[in-house]
Amino acid sequence: MDLLDSESLRISSYFLELTPPELEWVRRNTEVLHKDRGTVVLLEGAESPGLLIVMSGTLKVCRVSSAGKEQILRIASTGDSLNDVPVFDGGTCPATVISVEDSEILVVPAPVFRELLIRHSTVAVQLLQTFAKRLRQVTLLATDLTLLDVEGRVARALGMYTRAAGGKEFPMSQTELASIVGARREVVARSLKDLEENGAITREHGHVVVTDREKLAAMQSHGQD
Repeated sequence: MDLLDSESLRISSYFLELTPPELEWVRRNTEVLHKDRGTVVLLEGAESPGLLIVMSGTLKVCRVSSAGKEQILRIASTGDSLNDVPVFDGGTCPATVISVEDSEILVVPAPVFRELLIRHSTVAVQLLQTFAKRLRQVTLLATDLTLLDVEGRVARALGMYTRAAGGKEFPMSQTELASIVGARREVVARSLKDLEENGAITREHGHVVVTDREKLAAMQSHGQD
């Protein structure tokens, strides 16, 4: 399905500096998928359809063990790209992607995106910035797992993902939050209770809402020496 307006492609930093004719070329050579909440968008190990860009909604990127245990690697919201690596190494999808809410996803075939990189140095620069950001996030995650206790990791995850989504509500369940921070659900529940008692968050209709970012930030160093 085509986008109705090629200008809406500018939601992605990759396309910000393209001219209207160039945006129209991208629109004609891509596809938009509409996925309901809870739908598997990509399956780890499956053939890659190309680069994905979130036009609206929220997706989780995860890996699932043979025993069915899920580890959430990152959350992608509007404007974020996914499945970048197979575009260049020709491999299969490195992780499973599932829609957290109803979402629209732009699929850019690998040959189309590589052609853009050849034509436009600005797209290549944006790609390098994206990869650098991801590397920084991985480094931060490794540091958090080493230096922070569960409460600190929960506070960090809530702050990071609500800010990235441009809102105050964390869009996923307590079980999914536990998967992100690498802890048991009951331990995360105790951490959420402490954060709520400190006035950093509230819990409404099963979702966590950040009410005071300063207090939440103060809790993000919890566990450090």
